[in-house]
Amino acid sequence: MNSKWTPFSKILMIGLLGLLFLFTSVAGAGERIIVEMNNGDRLEGELIKKDENNLYMYFGGKIISISQDKVKSLKKIGIQKASTGGTKNFEFYKTANLPIKSIQTHVRELGQAVVLVKTPSGLGTGWFCNQKGYLVTNNHVVAKEKSITVTIFPRKGQGFGKKVYKKVRIIALNADLDLALLKIEETIHENYPQLFLGDSTKLKAGEKVFLIGNPLGLERSTSQGIISKVSRNYGGRLYLQTTAPISPGNSGGPLFNERGEVVGVINMGFKYLDGLGFAIPSKYIKEFLNNIEAFAYDNDNPNNGFQYMEAPITSTDRKIRFTDTEFIKSSFGISHLTLADLNGDGTKEIVFANNDKAEIEIIRLANEGDQKKLNTPTDLEDINRLKESDRFASDIITVSSKIFSLGVGDFTGDNRPDIVFYGDVDGLALLEQKADGTFKTAKKIDDIKISERRDALKVVDINGDGLKDIFTMGKKSFTIFLSGKEKKEYPLNTSYVNKINHYDIMDINKDGRKDIVFFVLDKHYAVYVRLQNEAGGFVEEIPVRSNISGPVVRYFGDSRPKFLTLDNGLNRVREIVLTQEKQ
Repeated sequence: MNSKWTPFSKILMIGLLGLLFLFTSVAGAGERIIVEMNNGDRLEGELIKKDENNLYMYFGGKIISISQDKVKSLKKIGIQKASTGGTKNFEFYKTANLPIKSIQTHVRELGQAVVLVKTPSGLGTGWFCNQKGYLVTNNHVVAKEKSITVTIFPRKGQGFGKKVYKKVRIIALNADLDLALLKIEETIHENYPQLFLGDSTKLKAGEKVFLIGNPLGLERSTSQGIISKVSRNYGGRLYLQTTAPISPGNSGGPLFNERGEVVGVINMGFKYLDGLGFAIPSKYIKEFLNNIEAFAYDNDNPNNGFQYMEAPITSTDRKIRFTDTEFIKSSFGISHLTLADLNGDGTKEIVFANNDKAEIEIIRLANEGDQKKLNTPTDLEDINRLKESDRFASDIITVSSKIFSLGVGDFTGDNRPDIVFYGDVDGLALLEQKADGTFKTAKKIDDIKISERRDALKVVDINGDGLKDIFTMGKKSFTIFLSGKEKKEYPLNTSYVNKINHYDIMDINKDGRKDIVFFVLDKHYAVYVRLQNEAGGFVEEIPVRSNISGPVVRYFGDSRPKFLTLDNGLNRVREIVLTQEKQ
């Protein structure tokens, strides 16, 4: 969105820039001090600015102002060095007990150890794990690549220079952990600081973190956030979940805590959606670096480093078109069409509700007996059948309700799909399929009142026991009937309950449990993920916001959760995917 600068906004920006300059250029800024107050309190933090009236300190993640007349004494303790105590040396990394500092100080002191890793097919971020030219990045940044360059950004005066190293060797790869160890095989003339690995097992939700990387190739960019979960299960592996903004190009970069320790390596994020990023915990990084021999890169393997790709398809290679054929004649009142293999013959039947006649109709491929009947029409409806429809026959199930929603699934464990529906008379009811393929009389499951929206009822195996469960959406809550029986109800968030555009049920983090994704449309789309925990409950909610104002639909490109969205602001279709692609 374009915006115009007003005179006031110019003045405000100049004022902010001036204040920033004043705060960062003051003599003594960056020193750590101990302040003893007149009331006996003691404060330790980083001195940002000092004038005749006030002290400005970075303390507890905030800049605070302290009146000079309340200060009894002030003691400067200087900038504490990172390796002052508890340093432990390992072959490829070090650990140490480091002090908490401001993010600004950490970026200034540690930034030179973060590099740009570039290949012919993409780029990412890396960081030096020791002083011998070894650096860590993601496996997916460098896997199957033969040409790798590393760019270092040495400090030069008040700015930074740029030095590109082209002799870079892959030492080890671990596709499962998504980690890689590289080595620059040239003499490195630039100095860079030692980065220390922290203990990710001691992290707590809510702790502040920051990252330095190269999002979209924008070198030496910094973003910050908090740890939103310390053990997010994805694909059988635990990750750190963070709100720090992550973009393509950040992959492989270090995630720092407030002590400047590397507690993770960035490797995943939602494209176009902020606030949902993932990092490999440092405990896995240590595991990788401590067992390098097990993941050593084999230079003698002729398949290493090569990518085999199909020839590109040009517009003249194939033509794609739609054909439109009418093959079933239906009457008025048809709704809620779905497909399901009801008789187990490998061919799906068409199931829909006919609210004009209070019926459920099943359309199937006609057998020989059906064909004979169809070839001797006895009423007007048979005479008016379309030619293509001679291949089909229909079965009618009479109900006593106007049907608002229906679904198909095996709820009894007899391997015969049943039909569940929600009607104005029967409520939530089940049509159980008998051994001969017919259906029993509708049996009421519950008198629950659910929404009249078309997708208010879904049939899915939520708990993974092989039987279908019923998911229903109400006006203020959603309810799950496990195997169509055990009832569990969960309230919907009141902040968006009336703004749900649609929802989907899927395994969003690949832990084998189905989760619920709500797409909420206000001014822009927001996604709210209700994750299923090990006890089968849906108590945790993760909001993911975007600036997309168009509709969002799920599609199946591969096993990963993917969505297509129409971005009305930019007039284009976007793909949203929880991905491990190169970033």
